[in-house]
Amino acid sequence: TTDAEDYLVAECEARITPCLDGTAALFDRFSSIPLCNGHHILADVSFLHGETCLRQNYQDAVLISPNEYTIWHDNDPATLDAQDYFIEQCSQRITSCASLDDLLVSFESVQSCADWHIRKDIESLANQVEGCRRGSDWDGVLLAKELLQREGSTEVPTRWWSQDSNEVTGYSVLSAKCESIIKPCVELETVHQGFVTAQYCDDNHVRHEIEISQDDQCRRNPYEDSILLTPSDYAIWGDDNLDTKDARIRLMNECSERIAPSFSLSALESDFAGINKCDYGHIKQKIEARQSDIPTTRRNGDAEAILLAGEILKRSDSSVLITTHLGLVNQLELENPDATYAVMSWGNQEGTYNPATLLQTSCEENIQSCISSLDLMDFTTIPYCAWNHIFALIRDNQHVDCTRHPDHDAPLIVRDFEMQENPDGALPALRPTWDNDPNSLSAQEYLVEMCLEEAESCVPSFDNLNFADIEYCTHHHITEEIVNQQPETCDRHPHLDATFLVRDHLYNNQDDPNYEPPLYVWHDNDPATENAYDYMMASCEDNITPCNQVEDLDFVNIENCNEHYVRAEIIEKQEGCSSDRHPHHDAMIMTDTDVWYNEDPNVDSALNVLQRKCEADITPCVSMETLDFRYIRNCDDHHIRVLIDDTREAMGASCPSYPKRNVYDEALLVTGADVWYDLDETTTNARDILVDYCLTKVESCILKREDSIEVNGCDYINFKEAVRIGTHDENNECRRNIDFEMYAMDRELGELFGKTSRQLLDETCTTAWSSFNVSTFD
Repeated sequence: TTDAEDYLVAECEARITPCLDGTAALFDRFSSIPLCNGHHILADVSFLHGETCLRQNYQDAVLISPNEYTIWHDNDPATLDAQDYFIEQCSQRITSCASLDDLLVSFESVQSCADWHIRKDIESLANQVEGCRRGSDWDGVLLAKELLQREGSTEVPTRWWSQDSNEVTGYSVLSAKCESIIKPCVELETVHQGFVTAQYCDDNHVRHEIEISQDDQCRRNPYEDSILLTPSDYAIWGDDNLDTKDARIRLMNECSERIAPSFSLSALESDFAGINKCDYGHIKQKIEARQSDIPTTRRNGDAEAILLAGEILKRSDSSVLITTHLGLVNQLELENPDATYAVMSWGNQEGTYNPATLLQTSCEENIQSCISSLDLMDFTTIPYCAWNHIFALIRDNQHVDCTRHPDHDAPLIVRDFEMQENPDGALPALRPTWDNDPNSLSAQEYLVEMCLEEAESCVPSFDNLNFADIEYCTHHHITEEIVNQQPETCDRHPHLDATFLVRDHLYNNQDDPNYEPPLYVWHDNDPATENAYDYMMASCEDNITPCNQVEDLDFVNIENCNEHYVRAEIIEKQEGCSSDRHPHHDAMIMTDTDVWYNEDPNVDSALNVLQRKCEADITPCVSMETLDFRYIRNCDDHHIRVLIDDTREAMGASCPSYPKRNVYDEALLVTGADVWYDLDETTTNARDILVDYCLTKVESCILKREDSIEVNGCDYINFKEAVRIGTHDENNECRRNIDFEMYAMDRELGELFGKTSRQLLDETCTTAWSSFNVSTFD
């Protein structure tokens, strides 16, 4: 029977029309389809349907396929699937979006032949083709197929990547081709040339050398390019595994083999001769000055210093290569077993060399003093063996081009002196300019000691010091005596000159030619050192001579033994003395005492000694007995003083103390009294003694006359008047007061007759009156 369903199906199939107008439009899209599979083919069918087609995409796909394809897809092998048909048609028409030729060109500069970088280049090329709807991985599969077809291979990759390394994939094909084409952006020779002037040969600067050599079109970073610059077995930039070969290690080694200083070590060492100081700061300045004359230099002073320090090591071992990377030195030595790597480090790490230390050692070996000849270091006339004077001596004798500070030149001068003493010995180490080490000599201490040994006194001989006539043996006067003996051209301090003078004196007065006098200081409190001051003081005390001895002082005729007159006597006796010393000092010398005067009675001063001597020697010209009081005008202090002076004056040369000694002092000596006169009951007055003595010796001026006096009447009143007249006439020099003359007369008459003048007058007048006749008067 005929079923209605079958009828209608047949009618439908005869009349049904696909939404797509055949396969042409679909086949056109196959060239850019992402992938030839059912999903992407149906997606293209849906795209071509538009919004008006109500049919499912797979239904329409069956309608436009040949009639024998009745279903889209099933698992029945007896049926023909439209999907298989379209996949086959797609495979025949699909093409890569990217150009294989363009891709192969891009492989020359690709960053690396890794999956991502190849796909990135495929994607970049595919994006240049309008309408490409394919991912870079599937486009890569198509490009791999095309490449294999070109090369005649029958292998067909079906996917981009597989975990199975034996499977042919798009990536395996293209990466292998990439590896054969890729090349570095820079020539290895160019990099090697850059290594010569590189700053350092560490990994960073090696990378930098590659980077600056890459052209602007290079799409590769220097790490990736470094791998291309090394043999194929150097597959990575670097790791810590000693078993892998790292591009950075190989390139660092190649850099170390080629890097060189901008100028020779010998050129720097020639600069060391006149360098100010062998510290790294000054060495670096010399390096940078050299660099400034080289326009191609790319290093700073520190980097250049490392290479120059390396040149020092290479002098003793030509296999030395320089690195600054302590952590990679083992890998570097594995890379180049014939080399000896020296690690440079500023931090003095164990197993490293400090470039500053190496250069400082070289500098110290080559630096030269600014003093052209050691003869210029003439200490013989230096003013003082102190550092400031030695400093000035160095400064004044440095050659005109020298800019070195004398403090820095001192260690070099000392080394020159040491080499002069031992010319065949090793180069002595430079001493520090100054340190506080008591067990070693700094350069300053060395030169000070040398100065003390070689300096000569400005005074020709110790014997030139006139200690015999020196003012006094004191610090000041000994210093003054040294100054007086120094010539005007000498500007040395006398204390220093004294130390040289004493040493020379000791040396010249020794029979032993090997005798070396000790070093003297002027004066200190250290019992272990020899003091020139003590030596000179002893010599001064042994030789100083007073202008006179105590016995030469004329204390016999001195005015009195007071300080003033004792000093005046010393001064008087100093006249003509070769020394102009102060009388106090002369007194101290002659009495062998230490002071002129001291209030302490227990201290024997020069004044005390001389006053005792004076008091023992002083002698008056007159005495109580030699003073002629008989006819003195009056026994008062005035006329007694006149009598003393008149008596001394009359003595002439036999009284040398007159008129030097005044009458009061003479009176004190004559009487032995304490004072001339005062009201103190505890003292003895010379005036009173002399007055009393005078009153016992006075005699009458009238009685000594050879003629007589005329008395107008035989009574006492007329007698006194006659005496008064008699004492004042031209025949009498007494010219006494009448009362004093009457006293003298009475004293003398009493001594002769036991009676006074009145008594004798009464007796005489009574006798006279008895010889007259008595008249009677009315």
